Amino acid sequence: MDQELKAYLEGMEARATEREDRLEARLGERMEGLEARLGKRMEGLEAQLGKRMEGLETEGHQTRVLLEGMHDNIRLLAEGVMGVTERLEEHQAVTALGFQEVKEMLSPYYRDLNGRAQRLENDVQFLDRRLKILEAKADRQTEDVLESIRKKFGRPQA
Repeated sequence: MDQELKAYLEGMEARATEREDRLEARLGERMEGLEARLGKRMEGLEAQLGKRMEGLETEGHQTRVLLEGMHDNIRLLAEGVMGVTERLEEHQAVTALGFQEVKEMLSPYYRDLNGRAQRLENDVQFLDRRLKILEAKADRQTEDVLESIRKKFGRPQA
């Protein structure tokens, strides 16, 4: 190669190296600036995250306390329901026993009333038959004797 070309290439290499050094310096400055900004940003985010974590821990603790309180309330409510259920079952048993006693007490009266009603029905039937007989007798007494004979034997009137 010739000397001029060699010198030209070396000059280009020197300029490229110089340019590379300047770019590295600028890049280094920018990187330092970015690192500083990123560091500040990270510190801010860490502080915010710390505050949020403290808030979450506080809320978590409060939630646990509320849940424990609700658990106690639910236990009390369940005990109350069980107590009411026991009282209701006892009341149902006492009421059923009372109804059974009333039914047993009234049963003879119903049987007696049934017998009395049957006797009254029999008496009414007897009185109906007796009334028909008396009505027939009254009709015969007021009716002409010859007319009664005609009706009974079916002879036409002359």
